[in-house]
Amino acid sequence: MSWPHRLLLLVGSICLAALPAARSAEPVRSIVFEAGMDGVPEYRVPAVAVTGNGVLLAAAEARLRPASDGGASRVVLRRSTDGGATWSASTDVGEVPPDGSGRPVNPADAVADPGEPTRHNPVLLPAGGGVVHLLYGAEHRRVFHRVSRDDGATFGPPTEVTSALDRPGEPPDGRVCAPGPGHGLRLRSGRLLVPVSLSTTTGGPGQRPSAVTTLFSDDDGASWRVGEIVAPDSGEAVAVELPGGRVALHLRHATPTPRRAVAFSPDGATGWSRPQPVAGLPGPDTGAGLIRLPGHPREAHATLVSTRADSSDPADPSGGRVGPAPRHLTVRLSADDGSTWPVARVLDTGMAGGSDLAVLPDGSLV
Repeated sequence: MSWPHRLLLLVGSICLAALPAARSAEPVRSIVFEAGMDGVPEYRVPAVAVTGNGVLLAAAEARLRPASDGGASRVVLRRSTDGGATWSASTDVGEVPPDGSGRPVNPADAVADPGEPTRHNPVLLPAGGGVVHLLYGAEHRRVFHRVSRDDGATFGPPTEVTSALDRPGEPPDGRVCAPGPGHGLRLRSGRLLVPVSLSTTTGGPGQRPSAVTTLFSDDDGASWRVGEIVAPDSGEAVAVELPGGRVALHLRHATPTPRRAVAFSPDGATGWSRPQPVAGLPGPDTGAGLIRLPGHPREAHATLVSTRADSSDPADPSGGRVGPAPRHLTVRLSADDGSTWPVARVLDTGMAGGSDLAVLPDGSLV
């Protein structure tokens, strides 16, 4: 395979003082999901989060047919109560009521046999204490929500929230939708926020063109509403809250030279600025991790960390996917709300897919 066999958990810290210091501490590696584990040929689309009680959660797509995003897949979860040193068994958390099965919307991506479910794009959103919200997609046309109140050990029944994405004049039956992927965000106001990619295409592979919006809840997940469209020709976004309450949304954006783009909103749902390329985050067109490091509540600027593939290998085709395979998972740090990214370190030189980030209670990054 030319794509990663494993989803690694890298536990470590970054020194803000200088790049040489950042190179001095080697991260601890833990394999959370590996090709062949539990009979699954491929794991993709990771999500990690730390609950208010310090329990580390890792979710992913368990792809039973790894040829396409639209193949048969499950959403699986593992838990760690010791910072990633040991893990629970993998459990299937992507339940959908009986009427939630079906084929993916995009015929070009439909590789699942009839009756094989496609569960995808897990998003983990801790909300204080042992409460964890889980959102995920089904058949690339529906979104479901479950809640755990015991640090991810068990989850309540799934509730469909797809109708929250309905917009006047758009055909819901022909819409492709996918949350996240990665982790969601709980704002200081209490608002729950999850980026979502939308498309009405029924044409070629990749479910493009797509656009990014957000799902948000102001009542602890009891109901969800959709925000304004952030940008066309974009997808796979992740959000952080900046000092003063602004929300920054980093997303994949269709540009001649692949870069992350960023848009800003006062509340994570409305008033989005026009996305602008992030000069300090080059690399191929892949998903990326982004998180804000804890700091003083009144700090003037946020310290952000991003993970992303840093290069491509044209000689290594991407397993039948379009374009060269991304390589070199790289972590970068910004101390000015993401305006510049002067600290960088390659974590792994092999093939690199999507990534996600979380912070443990002791300040370590995972």
